[in-house]
Amino acid sequence: MSGVRFGRVLALAAATSLALAGCAGGSSSSGSSDTLKIGFMGDLTGENSGIVIPPNNGAKMAIDEYNATNPKTKLELKNYDSQGKPEQATSLVQTALTQDKITALIGPTFSGESKAIGGVLEQGKVPSVSPSATNPGLAKNGWKYWHRVVANDDDQGPGIANFLITAKSPKKACVITDDQEYSVGLADAFEKTFKEKGVEIIRDKFAKDASDYSSTVAKCKAANPDVIAYGVTTRRPVVCSSSSVTAA
Repeated sequence: MSGVRFGRVLALAAATSLALAGCAGGSSSSGSSDTLKIGFMGDLTGENSGIVIPPNNGAKMAIDEYNATNPKTKLELKNYDSQGKPEQATSLVQTALTQDKITALIGPTFSGESKAIGGVLEQGKVPSVSPSATNPGLAKNGWKYWHRVVANDDDQGPGIANFLITAKSPKKACVITDDQEYSVGLADAFEKTFKEKGVEIIRDKFAKDASDYSSTVAKCKAANPDVIAYGVTTRRPVVCSSSSVTAA
């Protein structure tokens, strides 16, 4: 499914959740009986904006199409550019709830943001739908108003690791990650699955903004692994062998 179509689905899901907010007696409202506000929170101008802008465009399209039917109550989309940073999401959610009085939220898009503001949304009884927050622990918070429409790391990680095991029958694997929430969670799932299947693990981590990866390369090269699994910052896990590199 394309990013735009995905965004349209999310917008429709958020619109449907407005009924849930009303039934739950949520404290947030648009302040107008003629218009309800749906927020969109995610990285719209940062390094990962390329995978967030398409769903945002899809949300705009879905809301425009809905409003074109001349409904009694129209919808308004409010964007909150967190740049994927939890600290910015924490500040923006206060504006969304207290100033803009959104009724539902598409996002936050990433796990760190969701972890930072999920409790605030829960307290405000504001339904949210995330397109890409994959941390398994988020589902263990008991939140009733937070949802996601993507497989979590405990589903993605084992699937990728098992693919490599089937394809390459590795005896040793190098698992690499940066320090972002998504990358670490995915790498944890890689490691657990490899170990369960008797594959020896070499693991290394570097800072998200690192410019020198020589120590990681040297460590992995010295280990001479049969496969490498890397949870990349672009949220597309990369797996590779000595002869090829493939985005999974």
